[in-house]
Amino acid sequence: MSLTKLKLLAIFGIGLGLLGTTGTGIYFATADDKPAAKVAAELSKPVTAKPPAADKALAVASTGRTATTMLALDKDAGLLNPIQEITVAELLRELSEKTGSTIRLDVGYFHKCDIEKPYERKISLAVVKGLSVRDVLQEIASLFQFGTQGESGISNGKVGIRVKGNQIILGPGAITVTAPGQGVTITNQSPTVHVPDDEIARILKGPIVGIAADNLPFAEFVNQLREQTGANIVVDARLKTQMQQPVTLTLNDTHLMTALKVAGDAYEIAPAVVGNVYYLTTKENAELLLLETYREIYGMNIPVVPAPPAK
Repeated sequence: MSLTKLKLLAIFGIGLGLLGTTGTGIYFATADDKPAAKVAAELSKPVTAKPPAADKALAVASTGRTATTMLALDKDAGLLNPIQEITVAELLRELSEKTGSTIRLDVGYFHKCDIEKPYERKISLAVVKGLSVRDVLQEIASLFQFGTQGESGISNGKVGIRVKGNQIILGPGAITVTAPGQGVTITNQSPTVHVPDDEIARILKGPIVGIAADNLPFAEFVNQLREQTGANIVVDARLKTQMQQPVTLTLNDTHLMTALKVAGDAYEIAPAVVGNVYYLTTKENAELLLLETYREIYGMNIPVVPAPPAK
């Protein structure tokens, strides 16, 4: 089942759910209702809208320092004069001071790509008026594009911008799936580079995390993981009620996917990897989405796991 079909089915299901509740909000006035004058007086009082707890819980999972820093990327960089042959370190230092964020390079990634002393690379920008912080960082990233394959088998064909809490990091860009059985390729007009299977597995499992939660709402648990990793963690809107549920656990040196699986298991929540997004949804939907992802990577030649016997 394709992702498009899944979306259509989900929309159809939501539509049926809405139709099924039609009429439940209708009521009729009786002779015992309050006098008209009293009703009018009450209606004139200011009303402060309070969102349902479920909506509030879901909103928490999409806010925080990471979201604030991400929005700051599209603000004016505040550069007034053209830049002539200054080092990446100097330019990042200036941007950090202007934005209040820590902007740095993922030195380990550049080292794996056989790029030594990336901070000492020099950059010139003839036009700076109106450039956003993101624009300037993309210009810096372009210094490292279209390189050769490094010692780890990872190409520096694409450098991306990642936000983690108050940090903005230039490092590995998003990767795209290729033809069946051929691993992963880096696009953007660079030569095709296939990533080893163990690297694909690392990407699917997600970054390493450590977290302690004591009766923490699931929404806040998700938000803390997002702040810690900078990963794209998206929550299915149908899980509003589950996002209020408490989480109590302590995890060290654990992959992100494992943390999400363990925390969500009791509430029938499971993660799926869709591109570079970790999508929290129902277990049934997650299973279908993961199957789609594996087929995109390996084609139809994926191992079939038999269903457990019915109890």
